[in-house]
Amino acid sequence: MDAKRHDLVAEGGFKGLKLRLGRDRLADDIEAIRVVREAVGADVKLMVDFNQGLSLGDALHRCHALDDQGLYWLEEPIAYDNIAGYSQLTRELKTPIQLGENFYGPRALFQAVQAGAGKYMMPDLMRIGGVTGWLRAAAIAGAAGIEMSTPPLS
Repeated sequence: MDAKRHDLVAEGGFKGLKLRLGRDRLADDIEAIRVVREAVGADVKLMVDFNQGLSLGDALHRCHALDDQGLYWLEEPIAYDNIAGYSQLTRELKTPIQLGENFYGPRALFQAVQAGAGKYMMPDLMRIGGVTGWLRAAAIAGAAGIEMSTPPLS
């Protein structure tokens, strides 16, 4: 393991990293993934987040192009409330879709689960309704067999 890789992985014992994507050119996103993957190796899970920055058409184009990059998930490529778009992305892509950080209340998560809008859900503790809302969302996701994570608290 080279020194750069050792520093990136060993410093915090990281088993996964999340990278912000959505540069002006798709080629720049692919290059960013290549550089990070080269630095950390194949055994570190690499997730990417578009922060809702793409239109559905651009997301379909870019995410299909990224489908063979070995990514663990593609997070929020389009507006959080475009559930039909998320359902389409989930159906068409091999790489799992992650969403839910901007859901307001467990009912929004339920509607996304019902629509097949993603493989992973990430409700924000405050937006989903505090501890009670998060527990309700976890029950919904768990009943559907969908893994759930939570964004870091700011």
